[in-house]
Amino acid sequence: WSSLVLLSDPSTSSLIPCWRLMERWQKPKSSFPSTGFPPTLCDVPHSWFFLFVGGMVRFNLTMKKNPFQHIDLRVNNLEEAWALYLKILPAIGFEKSWPNKRGFSAHGTLPDQAWIVFMEDKDHQANTNRISFWAESRKGVDEIGELLEDAGARNVSGPRKCPEYSPTYYAVFFEDPFGNCLEVCYRV
Repeated sequence: WSSLVLLSDPSTSSLIPCWRLMERWQKPKSSFPSTGFPPTLCDVPHSWFFLFVGGMVRFNLTMKKNPFQHIDLRVNNLEEAWALYLKILPAIGFEKSWPNKRGFSAHGTLPDQAWIVFMEDKDHQANTNRISFWAESRKGVDEIGELLEDAGARNVSGPRKCPEYSPTYYAVFFEDPFGNCLEVCYRV
């Protein structure tokens, strides 16, 4: 086993040396946090992957495809929903709005591309289920938080730290005009 580990950041295509990780990994799993991974693995973004120099092991935290396909979001009024979501979904990463005002697509191609579709239901009654979206950074959460009230969101809470979820969880919570609960979060 080599003690040199290279961290690969896909956003910059750079390799970052991470020394002495192998000694930590060789400890019994029970000595690690609840994830079973060494602490250094828990502290990096999940889009990164590890290459162990020497060709012995490759540990990849990236997924082959996005397991999330789409959301059919019930709304009472399609036009009112469109007015809100047209202002916030592109900032979250759903850049492509559909011409029929029925949905948005995130970047990418199928089967990895996520999308959200609005289903008009005049009798829809919201519940306490919540849909959460990732932000690229805490700054991204702050920027989206600034958009929400002007966009027509209700009951905006945050942006704020949420240590009850995890030490690095940072989010803004809100409702759409129909009472659907949503969130934009960042965590590492």
